[in-house]
Amino acid sequence: MSKAKVLAAWFVTGILCFTAFFMFRKNGAEVKVYGSSMAPTIDSGQKFFIDYHKKIKRSDVVVFDTKKMSVKPEESGYYIKRIIGLPGDMISYKDDTLYVNGKAVDEPFLDDVKRQYNTYTSDFSLNELIGKKRVPKNQYFVLGDNRRISKDSRTIGTIKSEWISGRVLLNYWPI
Repeated sequence: MSKAKVLAAWFVTGILCFTAFFMFRKNGAEVKVYGSSMAPTIDSGQKFFIDYHKKIKRSDVVVFDTKKMSVKPEESGYYIKRIIGLPGDMISYKDDTLYVNGKAVDEPFLDDVKRQYNTYTSDFSLNELIGKKRVPKNQYFVLGDNRRISKDSRTIGTIKSEWISGRVLLNYWPI
């Protein structure tokens, strides 16, 4: 292969990599997790990519900004939690089982840790926590996977959709 063709191939490869890098950054960002509220799914110090444009679904892990919420200033910042309830959902926990709209929901990501405790998640209902039977419009109910220590919708209330920065891509390679 001629020297000109090799240089052209390297140039095209460089342009493609450069373009892909900036397109990737425009649609998301990398995030480093601090704390253990999402263990065992995500450990403190792990890095992940968050996608700004994905539609939020139940069981997605999201990053959201608490600065506009009524949390103590020293506790404000970005939180990472799992979406449990969508707008309009009825949420409750009874005997370590999550119920959404009256139906039991399997949470396989908690199976191993649940075996270690008599009760991993204390009983509650949405009505007991926020005084409403359903998750309000344009809001979500979130829980950390480490239910025993997580500061989540049980203490900070539901989160508004505009506070969500993006969805964590758990199946994406760690950065």
